[in-house]
Amino acid sequence: MKIIALAVCIFSIVAPAYARIAKFKSEKVVVTINSGWAAVNGVYWMQAQRAPARLNIFYPFPKGRWNFPENVKASSISQSGNISELKVMVSPDSDGVYFNLVFPDTFLLQLQVSYRQALKGNEFCYILKSTQEWGLPLERAEFEISIPVNLKRQNINYKPDSIIVEEKRFIYKIVRKSFLPKEDIWIRWEK
Repeated sequence: MKIIALAVCIFSIVAPAYARIAKFKSEKVVVTINSGWAAVNGVYWMQAQRAPARLNIFYPFPKGRWNFPENVKASSISQSGNISELKVMVSPDSDGVYFNLVFPDTFLLQLQVSYRQALKGNEFCYILKSTQEWGLPLERAEFEISIPVNLKRQNINYKPDSIIVEEKRFIYKIVRKSFLPKEDIWIRWEK
């Protein structure tokens, strides 16, 4: 119990400091829905305010209805192309993971995160509201959501900029600029 309280206190202290250490510039996320599971592949661009810098990142997952994701992987790629696999640490209350980013310089650092999550029911949530912890809008956010055409009454709470059909899948593309989300992305369907 003391460890959980300590982790909450540390996160409360660190979260407002995000913007002083680095800027969360943009993201490109692909969500693939299949029968029984969802896969997420995200690429996030960040820039240190000063260098060298180290930042402990919390990457949240939706609570409640879903199992904790499988195969959570994270890596960073520096401007010079150096790839670093990041140690993924499960948060004490199991609603996300932590990893440490090291910024060797003030150039953009690319963070890649992927995971697979079992679905319970006919919906999936990708957390966006945590972006508010950074205190500034993203310059650009792109989301590609792929859903099999056989899943009926598909609904996404953000209006797509385009929808195409490719290989028996609907591909919804959402692009936002100067984006500070007030709600998460919810994807719903019927079988």
